[in-house]
Amino acid sequence: MALKLQGFTADFRAGPPFPGELPNMLDTLRLWILVARLPGLVPGAALHRAGLRALHAGELESADRLFDLAALQYGRELRVEPIARARVHQQIARARQSGHLSAEFCLEVERRLYRLPLIERLEPPFELTDARELLALWTADGVVSGDVAGRTALARAA
Repeated sequence: MALKLQGFTADFRAGPPFPGELPNMLDTLRLWILVARLPGLVPGAALHRAGLRALHAGELESADRLFDLAALQYGRELRVEPIARARVHQQIARARQSGHLSAEFCLEVERRLYRLPLIERLEPPFELTDARELLALWTADGVVSGDVAGRTALARAA
């Protein structure tokens, strides 16, 4: 089955993008953005997962929008902790998008991670993990310079 949207064709016969996932018609980022504009149609968890896929694929602007939409939908669903998890992922996407962070920005992401018991990993299959594990790894991709990372560690220790 293929779907065509203004010159963009999505082929859904390829199967699930990650092992263990069921294939569905919403496996492309552009289609997610289109469907997400209709509030309440897509659950917050599905939008959040699409944001994680976009983040993993390096589609940082799409990830930012999808995390925002997920947080809004979680709010409609009255789910507080998932809102916090989506916002942390959104901050990480913004960090990767900017390529340069201040110590204050790093501290804000780390404060949010400290408040969460669990959060989705940044790599497929995006299972829930201890938030402290992500706290230790989120800057490991080189987004944060050593100087900022050092100032963040000092501020954290104070």
